[in-house]
Amino acid sequence: MFIRNRKISGPANLDKGHISFRSALLMTVCFAGMSWGGTWSSGTGFTWLNPTSDKLGVGLNTTPAEKAQIVGGNILIDNTRNYKGKTGVGTNSIDLIGASGTTASIYDNKISVLSSGWVGIGYTNPAANLDVNGDISASGEIVCGSNVYAGAYLECNLDAIIAGGASVSGDLNVYGTKNFVQIHPTDPTKQIVYVAAEAGEALTMVRGNARTTNGSAIVRLPEHFSLVTSDEAPLTVQLTVEKVPALIYLVSKSKNEIEVKIKPSDYNEYRDVDFSYFVQGVRDGFEDHQAIQDVDPSKKPALSEKHRLLNARKDQVTAAFRPHHRRVH
Repeated sequence: MFIRNRKISGPANLDKGHISFRSALLMTVCFAGMSWGGTWSSGTGFTWLNPTSDKLGVGLNTTPAEKAQIVGGNILIDNTRNYKGKTGVGTNSIDLIGASGTTASIYDNKISVLSSGWVGIGYTNPAANLDVNGDISASGEIVCGSNVYAGAYLECNLDAIIAGGASVSGDLNVYGTKNFVQIHPTDPTKQIVYVAAEAGEALTMVRGNARTTNGSAIVRLPEHFSLVTSDEAPLTVQLTVEKVPALIYLVSKSKNEIEVKIKPSDYNEYRDVDFSYFVQGVRDGFEDHQAIQDVDPSKKPALSEKHRLLNARKDQVTAAFRPHHRRVH
């Protein structure tokens, strides 16, 4: 059945129900096992109530397409009541306001909104302003004004720009180069890019300049070098004499000091000389590092399947590194 929105001055009998009006604007419709009533005013649409198909329509001129369909207006739910149910969200927005201290949810708690304003996606009880149980995919910028924590893997298909420092408590695996970049001091259109030295060992290094006294020298190495350098791995030392072709040689070496002497005949000819030194060791605890390793299936490869999928969209997104990138304050 349907009822056209208009004033009715007296009772009306229908085949499946009875309609009575206490006033021109109050009606009650009673069916077997159910009832509906409310105050309403005249309009151009119909109010549908079909007990056979269990469908209710307000403000439309056709049979409702769903259990309840409202056209041309909003749904108001008393904020002292809870809202529970399933709903589909189309191109327009939907606002859910639960009672004080309760949780509003969408799609069987797949999205939860606490009374504090915290939102959980995949969580019924979010522990942050936005708590996501799963992946986050963004085709644009993600700007963070504070810390970023990754409990598992943090993948970035394009460039990652970090305005502050970055601390890594585990290994840092880089499949490209590790660069030091500095703006060109005289040409603002250029930059200087240095690539970090790479080796098959976890090297520690120290260098400096010294001078012999009476044909020999003992060079004390910095404390920080001795604290991080292994006693077990061998040290290498390079010596270079400056200004004269004298020969100096290494007498002894350790992570604390090196001792050098001049060849006696060269000392007789050139006396004491200036020289530079370069000492390399291996980081303590990393003596057994192997440069060639088996692939660990529990770790992600250089290019994961997700990276390959994101690469297919690379031309559709803006490059992350650009001069006008927003600064994080």
